[in-house]
Amino acid sequence: MSKKTLQLHSTVDTDYILVKKHTVDLAITALKKDGYNVIFE
Repeated sequence: MSKKTLQLHSTVDTDYILVKKHTVDLAITALKKDGYNVIFE
């Protein structure tokens, strides 16, 4: 079974990223538990 890859493109502004960072971290953790390989570009 090949590992799934999720590519996240950081195109939103920095303030939005800072506000959402905790939520994003939780989402990434959940995706990794589901077997996704998360890549930031």
